[in-house]
Amino acid sequence: MFNSFSRHWTVPVQKVKAHVVESADLSDRDRFFKVGNDAADEAAKAGLAAHPQATDEQQFDLAKKIRVAKAVCLLAARLLPLWPRLDLSGVELAKAPGKNAAKKVGTELHEWEWCRSYWRCSVCLKIRRPLDF
Repeated sequence: MFNSFSRHWTVPVQKVKAHVVESADLSDRDRFFKVGNDAADEAAKAGLAAHPQATDEQQFDLAKKIRVAKAVCLLAARLLPLWPRLDLSGVELAKAPGKNAAKKVGTELHEWEWCRSYWRCSVCLKIRRPLDF
């Protein structure tokens, strides 16, 4: 449930019913839980009120961006299988410089840059597959 480091900062939690109505037939235990739950609700509302809230225009704009992003993902999921896979088997694999490459004198190092979907050396223009880096 918890590791040896976190047990010093955890407290037991009791799940209680929300929105309990005060009545004469409530036990002392349930009344205690009701008061604690009401206090927790008030503290949560106060905490929410302390933070700035998005305007209706901002919420609408965000919802629109989310709808567009979902539509793009669905479109990509349907269209990507129609493209042939890129075969890089004939491409020469260029080794990345090791930790000690800078210490070698007289050799020109690769300067790898991300270009579209692969790595390209800006010095010699060799390319590298992304998974081989």
